Amino acid sequence: MSGLQVVARADAVLRALQAQGAMTVPDLADAIDSPPSSTYRLLGRLSASGWVEAAPRRGEYRLGPYFLKIAAEVEKQLDVRTLARGHMEALTENTGCASTLLIARGDRAVCIERSVPQTSNTLVPRIGDSLPLFAGAGPLMLLAHMPESERERSLASYTGRDLELIPPDLGQRISNAASADLASSHDDLFGIPTLAARIWNHRDELVAALALHGEPEGTTGDDSAASKLNDTARAVSRELGRQEHPR
Repeated sequence: MSGLQVVARADAVLRALQAQGAMTVPDLADAIDSPPSSTYRLLGRLSASGWVEAAPRRGEYRLGPYFLKIAAEVEKQLDVRTLARGHMEALTENTGCASTLLIARGDRAVCIERSVPQTSNTLVPRIGDSLPLFAGAGPLMLLAHMPESERERSLASYTGRDLELIPPDLGQRISNAASADLASSHDDLFGIPTLAARIWNHRDELVAALALHGEPEGTTGDDSAASKLNDTARAVSRELGRQEHPR
């Protein structure tokens, strides 16, 4: 067997274990269409390198600890702001709307990236601006996907003007945003409509919200601004390692 064949066979083993979890040698041999004896020898090599290890149940193998090191290094390199920037510029060009990328920090939504049309006079958050988590579709999407205890702490922390601006139907807005791909809102702070989509990482954790600000240029149906926003958020999520699940 050539070196390339060994690499291909090892890749097949790792992908099978990723998909199925722990597997026996016969099951792995069937999955990769290889004789059990060859599969066993290959597992021995992969075990010596830390790629696989013996599972708690006798006779089974699973992915090994070396993957934890690799995952940690890859995660360090996956900067959502850097990955999103080019996608946001394309989204702005295709819709004529400004776009912002928001992350949750305590009881605020912080803008970490934005793209604004050159001819636009729309007021949108600047990089570094922070907003209450109920102000606009982007912050609302972040709020809706917080653990309940964290969300309650955030809402209980608002005072003064922020407290006065909390909409009376916030509970329903949170429920709607939690169950939908997109959240929509009229941004009371900036006076424009906003639409937001979710960005997920490889652990299926919500890491950011991508918001579109203002009235989009005339597009409808599958070519609508909402469709383009959703496609953009999904593209960034894929680059962060998220695997889409069949609907």
